[in-house]
Amino acid sequence: MTRRPIRVVDSGVRRPTWHLSASAALAEGHRAGTTPDTLRLQSFPPCALVGRHQILEREVDGAWCAANDVTVARRITGGGAIVMAPGILGWELLLPAALFPGGLGEAAERIGGAVAAGLSGLGVDARFRPRNDVEVGGRKISGMGGWFDGPTLLYQGTVLVQLDRKLIGRALRWPGEKLGRHGAAAIEDRVSDLETLLGAPVPMVTVVEALVGGLADGLGLDPVPGILRAAEEASADAVERHEVGTPDFIAGPAPPSGDGVLSQTRRTPGGLLRAHLKPRPGGDGMIETVLFTGDGFVNPPRTLADLEAALKDTSMQGCVERARAMLAASGASFLGCSSDDLLALLQELVDAHRNRETV
Repeated sequence: MTRRPIRVVDSGVRRPTWHLSASAALAEGHRAGTTPDTLRLQSFPPCALVGRHQILEREVDGAWCAANDVTVARRITGGGAIVMAPGILGWELLLPAALFPGGLGEAAERIGGAVAAGLSGLGVDARFRPRNDVEVGGRKISGMGGWFDGPTLLYQGTVLVQLDRKLIGRALRWPGEKLGRHGAAAIEDRVSDLETLLGAPVPMVTVVEALVGGLADGLGLDPVPGILRAAEEASADAVERHEVGTPDFIAGPAPPSGDGVLSQTRRTPGGLLRAHLKPRPGGDGMIETVLFTGDGFVNPPRTLADLEAALKDTSMQGCVERARAMLAASGASFLGCSSDDLLALLQELVDAHRNRETV
């Protein structure tokens, strides 16, 4: 069977915000047909990266990070908070969405299975665990996630080669709910690394070979070494300067505050999903603002922001049906949560407001 050529690029060690910006820039280039199918390898200085829809202060200990020279940044994709460091390999795939007609679920299964098979060649029994992890003996050694944007799939992941346990234990906030979801009492029960599992250091080049080989065999790809073009580098620089590297983007969403704010939480397969609603003062039944936050993946990434904007300054009466129609028309897809979860949370907020008004 003929394999599909894919450019393999090693971006080396860069600023976290540059790496995240390059993801956005390359995805835009792939959509436009100027960037070929690409597997990009990445190395990071110590940093904490939150998902697009997460509340920063709930996920990261900002004071500890600032005191220990740990950069904080926000991904363009959803999912949970992670740390990156020189002992963690970052990777991302840019491929045609048409290769995955089953959507993000199919992409997760096929890509996750390919990563697991490649890492198993190193001597560990790696297995894909839905929704987006590769585990050995129930402990995570790789996480991943991604999104579709028109004709393009951007899928990103990590491999824990040599984990800085102090970094992960101090930079991230680990509520008991997140650990308990995986039957873990402590961080060490939930994550591990290849060095620990194999009992000896593992050269990063060896891990890269295993990863590239696993993805190539599992997805029918033909790896071809390459570099980023000057135009791609410049595009990444621009995205970092104007969006991903800006303080507002990194800070991300903040729940509404003040009198009358209502909040509801829903447990989903991908973690906690939260919704916050602030009624407009005056008791006229109008919505001042709505915010959805959480750990799930929503495609396209701006879906939640567009929904929040559409509900702003509208009546609570019928807002759930308006939201339902908008999500259906958008063609949005979900991994780890669903549109029904969002709509159920919105309905709970409306009901809570109605009940409070009638007391």
